Amino acid sequence: MDASFIRRAIVLAAIVLPSWIAWRAARVFQRPGRSGASPGRELLLFAFVCYGVILAAATVLPLPISSVSGSGSITLIPGVSTYRCFTHKGDTPSEELIFCIRNLLGNIALFVPLGLLIPLTVRKLSSIRSVLEVALVVSVSIEAVQFAERWMGIVRSVDIDDVVLNLLGAGAGYFCYAAVKWMRDLRV
Repeated sequence: MDASFIRRAIVLAAIVLPSWIAWRAARVFQRPGRSGASPGRELLLFAFVCYGVILAAATVLPLPISSVSGSGSITLIPGVSTYRCFTHKGDTPSEELIFCIRNLLGNIALFVPLGLLIPLTVRKLSSIRSVLEVALVVSVSIEAVQFAERWMGIVRSVDIDDVVLNLLGAGAGYFCYAAVKWMRDLRV
């Protein structure tokens, strides 16, 4: 984590979290007894909002031009950029390998919380199919925003591999949720 990411996350959190807390409080006090609010549910929703702040800070908030990541390439064929990353022979192969592994694992890890939090917070979306559909929409939206940022002078790579890896992460998060639910159901 670099300092610019932390600054972006703090600024976004300072804007989003007070607004969200005020909205939830108004909703709970406006409809006492009917809001579906419980401390556990509110904590899960708060965690989801915090995750959204981190996700936005990591993927779509504008970066200073001097610290823009990525080559600005657009890759629409699955596997191509990951293959190129791992087979590229440059001056510093160990640093490139570390970058490739961080990119691969980072894209997966970034969406694990999404796959875990969706079924915990929205009962209608508690199937693997629903979780993957939401993850697909979110991931493609991130890539679309990154593409659109080109008109603001922020050039990032737009890559279908990121979408595939994000879906793997959401699926892993869902399977963590399903495993815990299954073990809990065994005890009952």
